[in-house]
Amino acid sequence: MGATNNGAGRTALIAILIAIAAGCGNGSSAGDTAPDTGAGPDETSSTALPSCGEERRAVAFEIVGALMAADQDFYDWLADPSATPQVRPGAPELTHAYVDKGYEIVYVTLAPSSLPIGDLVVTDALRQWLDANGFAGGDRTRIFAPAPDDRIDESAALGISDEFVRERSEGVTVDYAYGNSEDKILAFQTGGVAPEHVHSLDEGAGSSGSTAIPGDDLVAHRATVDALPKVCE
Repeated sequence: MGATNNGAGRTALIAILIAIAAGCGNGSSAGDTAPDTGAGPDETSSTALPSCGEERRAVAFEIVGALMAADQDFYDWLADPSATPQVRPGAPELTHAYVDKGYEIVYVTLAPSSLPIGDLVVTDALRQWLDANGFAGGDRTRIFAPAPDDRIDESAALGISDEFVRERSEGVTVDYAYGNSEDKILAFQTGGVAPEHVHSLDEGAGSSGSTAIPGDDLVAHRATVDALPKVCE
């Protein structure tokens, strides 16, 4: 009887040792820790912004209708080069706010590029006016003007649509636009800007599904731009 009991005890002990060994092999022992599947502290976020050279987004501003205080200022300037147009309050700061978000700026005029203002063609005169009044400048800004032989009329607005399509073919998407007349607002939209992303002023406010700027107040409107996310770094 004693020998039998001793044999049974050894058999039970062997079974216990086998069970313990099996538990260690499959990671179920109390001393093991589960693998950490979470992101480590050194891993970078997938939400990192692209470079501005890769992600090219733009905002278009009609110079006469959105940046000058009044359309008539431009025509007075044509007649008298010393009659420098006044700036719409808040306009220069608005262009810089978009640049800070990573956008390029397209300044738009419907005046043919050969039109003279004093001793300068209109594009050079407008560039000087923009620079003198503190608007965003540099390599990420440009002026679009119709061809030299085009007329200043409603049909010239079609050139804006063509320009936006051309820009898109070169990898530049115009996301927002600003203007104050229905023909230009429609041209922005035809060129691919969503109707609600066309911000409208003066007599064009709210036309063709555009978003009217309350009170034509660009100073207050700046808060809308400041709230936008950056599009590139």
